[in-house]
Amino acid sequence: MRHFGTLFFVLIVAWLGWSLTASTPDGRMARACRPSLWVMRGIASFGTAANMDWAPTVNIAGENVDYRCRLTLWDYWYRDRYRKEHAESKAQADNE
Repeated sequence: MRHFGTLFFVLIVAWLGWSLTASTPDGRMARACRPSLWVMRGIASFGTAANMDWAPTVNIAGENVDYRCRLTLWDYWYRDRYRKEHAESKAQADNE
């Protein structure tokens, strides 16, 4: 069991390093959410291989999970800065 914990820790550290080395914020968010998409696609692939009816639904659900993950990260890290930077342009648009 100790080896499993060590492997899990190494995978988490590798995932964090891989996520943070992306050059753009969009890239970092995409990389941070990628494991959830991999899991959902793996489940959908298994369902397709087993000729199950639910495989397309799982694939769509995986895309939704990826979108929600990215949106959550964007809201947490970038929303306030975006609002501050674009407050002036919104005020100008309201005055026109």
